[in-house]
Amino acid sequence: MQVFDETTVPTNREQTILKMVIEDYIKTAIPVPSLRLKEKFHIALSPATIRHALHMLENNGFLNHIHISSGRIPTDFGYRFYVDELMDETEESEALNREIDKELSVVVLNVEELLRVTADSLAQISSLFGFALLNSNRKAKLTDLELISLNSGRVLLVLGFQSDQIRTVVLNLSVEVKESYVEVVAAVLREHLVGLSIDNIQQTIGERLQDQPVYNNEIVQILIENPSNYFSLLENQQVCTSQKDFLLQHPEFMESEKIQSIVSALDDEATLINSILTPVGGSKTQTSIGQENIDAAFQNCSVVSRQFSYGDFEGYLGIIGPTRMPYRDIHTIVNTFSKIIFQL
Repeated sequence: MQVFDETTVPTNREQTILKMVIEDYIKTAIPVPSLRLKEKFHIALSPATIRHALHMLENNGFLNHIHISSGRIPTDFGYRFYVDELMDETEESEALNREIDKELSVVVLNVEELLRVTADSLAQISSLFGFALLNSNRKAKLTDLELISLNSGRVLLVLGFQSDQIRTVVLNLSVEVKESYVEVVAAVLREHLVGLSIDNIQQTIGERLQDQPVYNNEIVQILIENPSNYFSLLENQQVCTSQKDFLLQHPEFMESEKIQSIVSALDDEATLINSILTPVGGSKTQTSIGQENIDAAFQNCSVVSRQFSYGDFEGYLGIIGPTRMPYRDIHTIVNTFSKIIFQL
């Protein structure tokens, strides 16, 4: 797993050029050469300086090229840096609010109908694939907890609940953690969380662990930041998805093999749920990019999701599209939908 450090973080000039390359590629799906940057964006730099910046971005893993003479395209690592560091926040749009209100105005007071219309509306507005998931089981008690070291800074969290229900989540860490210390963290988590309900854990995990020596460990901090993302069950969940037509119109999915792979994954409820509930990062709106997705079928995709509440229920809504998706606009759509559902 690549991480940002002092040797790989681009200079201010390189960040400006990286942002231009990514946003141009998102719009056109065409590799971006240095001449296009010079002519379209009127950069006050020499062609040689632009080429050098592109070369450095490629060397550090932010860009790639299909063949020697082609322009550059973003890598998953480049998209991740863009989403985390470079993406501008879009101001709330009254027009988008009105469009979503109109889409949801047909919903009767029925949870299943709300999920169905939400998924379809997300797809309609984004021209991608929409989903909505409702989790109704918040009272089940935690009976066991394990942490298993994988590789490249990844740790598998295994949770056991009543009625032999099991939940597994991969935690992506910024640094490797020794296996012996992972077990120390697991022992503390078991001591303070086993026997509690999902509801109780979500509401009190920070308070219960704040005086523990492992409190500042990254594993603990990830769980405390978004406990509802990890302490939840795949059982008793209701999932609604949109049609796939919009998604399959994008050039990334034109090949028959890729179409078959993504369609099969989107039709498999377990695979879809696992991708939705495997968040990356700590913000409220989660973005999982390319290779960050566990299932191979989604490794040419990005998943943008956000948790919402509806009455006594909690759920997720979001959008799936190619890694070349307009992240800023998709974040705005997902955030606005979530806000409006809160008000229903």
